[in-house]
Amino acid sequence: MTKEERTAHWRGVVAELKGSGLSVAAFCRAHSLKTVQVRRWRRHFAEDAAAGAPVPLGCGSGFVELVRADTGTERAASGISVQVGNRLSIRLTRGFDVVTLKAVLLAVQEVAGC
Repeated sequence: MTKEERTAHWRGVVAELKGSGLSVAAFCRAHSLKTVQVRRWRRHFAEDAAAGAPVPLGCGSGFVELVRADTGTERAASGISVQVGNRLSIRLTRGFDVVTLKAVLLAVQEVAGC
């Protein structure tokens, strides 16, 4: 996993945490994550935002399939795809993961400054 992929993954985790309404501990238990990692990445993104660092949303055109990270060794498709290019496009398949969609929308909202 590249540095950019790792950062994008953790940005999504932090966005999902923010939208979940759960405490860090409860969120981590539910997603089999280490609280120290989640807190470190949350602090990292907060420091970047406070410093005015730009938040990359995926420059240029591209297609990213989101997958849930809490499924153990198997990675199940979320049913959500996001395309960034000339315009933002979010595609949903039947049975998409609602929690992941909420996290994506929160992340887009934060990036767009809405």
